[in-house]
Amino acid sequence: MRGTLWMALPLVALMAAPAQAGWRDWLDCKNLKDASVRYCDTVEREWKATGRLVVDSSPDGGVAVIGWDRDVVHVKAYVHARGETDADAEGLARRIELQMSPQRITATGPSDHGWSVTFVVHVPRRTDLDLRAYNGPVGVESVTGAMTLETRNGPISIDNAGGDVRAMSLNGPLNVNLSGRAWAGKGLDAETRNGPVNLKIPARYSAVLESGTRNGPMDIEIPVRIRRGRHFTTELGSGGKPLRVVTYNGPISIRRI
Repeated sequence: MRGTLWMALPLVALMAAPAQAGWRDWLDCKNLKDASVRYCDTVEREWKATGRLVVDSSPDGGVAVIGWDRDVVHVKAYVHARGETDADAEGLARRIELQMSPQRITATGPSDHGWSVTFVVHVPRRTDLDLRAYNGPVGVESVTGAMTLETRNGPISIDNAGGDVRAMSLNGPLNVNLSGRAWAGKGLDAETRNGPVNLKIPARYSAVLESGTRNGPMDIEIPVRIRRGRHFTTELGSGGKPLRVVTYNGPISIRRI
């Protein structure tokens, strides 16, 4: 057919999307750059789960939510601050206010950025989530629900998730690890505007996958039909739920696991 090209297994371009750091790398106090003095602390809270949860780590922190089998929410806030002296760094940290309630988790502090709070939250495996960052990562693991995941400058990682999931990073990598035989829930719609995509798919997985990039190399281990716009839609296994995982400006890697 004119305007299309059949690609056999595998499709390999100039390079694969590189491995990217995720939210765990933000927990180490050593990640505070250009600072000879650092102050780091952690704060923990726990309460009975009540429903949908909003977590906003703006302006400079990250957020990760992990599903578990308990009917409670457990929050660990990693508070980081930097300054010219020990007293300066600790003084800045003391001005950070954490707001942690059953419905919303966030932090506020001085407008002169020299601090960040990264939230690691454990929730019941079926939980609706709204996770947001500005300069930082967003990650979700082992949770099924209606989810919105957004960051402006940072990576998004989705691992063993399900439900109705919508994810968007403006400038950052997108890492998606699928599990099982099929997506549990309505589907996945995930994109990064300027960043690489790394997608891992189990060998016997069934879904309808849409993926591709406008500008960037592709390394793909499944047979696909590339359109002129360098995007494709393909049926995996026996088909199933729609999964959209795309980038506009960046490399893309799709691997069988």
